[in-house]
Amino acid sequence: GYVALVQNEQLFFGTNQGLFVKDWDSKNKQNKQTPELIKGTEGQVWNLQQLDDYLICGHHNGAFEIINQKAYQITDELGCWKIVKIPNSTDFFIAGTYTGLVLIKKNKNKIPHFQFVQRIEGFDVSCREFEINENGELWISHGHKGVYKLELTEDLKSIATNEFYNSNNGLPADNFNS
Repeated sequence: GYVALVQNEQLFFGTNQGLFVKDWDSKNKQNKQTPELIKGTEGQVWNLQQLDDYLICGHHNGAFEIINQKAYQITDELGCWKIVKIPNSTDFFIAGTYTGLVLIKKNKNKIPHFQFVQRIEGFDVSCREFEINENGELWISHGHKGVYKLELTEDLKSIATNEFYNSNNGLPADNFNS
């Protein structure tokens, strides 16, 4: 298994075989229920997270929102590592994938509650570990290359600036596995 999360008295856990769920009684941890695979999530699960109380699964085949034990695909961009909310925005999020970044918008009146908007142009490096600071700068740590500091254009559709840091810039090593 790679990740686990308890939500609404249910235990969700992701493996290389898919996303599974079983009832979780926090008082009686001896629950013998057999875990059930959530259909449509077969394959590698990388991440489980709650975004504004919604359950999101980062997966080899993209990102899914899990609603009542059903998977609704948000994006089919391969390898969704995680999704982060853009500061000072109520509706926009950035997902890190095998091949860069994608823009996602929340719409609480649709199912799934998150929709793919577009790929963010100008950066095609795997974005497994990243954060966005209060200034809107993205800091991405690539396990073998270094650290990137990116700024988005005002419309969020592409990269405005890209700075790269490694041992040549004073970092202690070129191994950035987090």
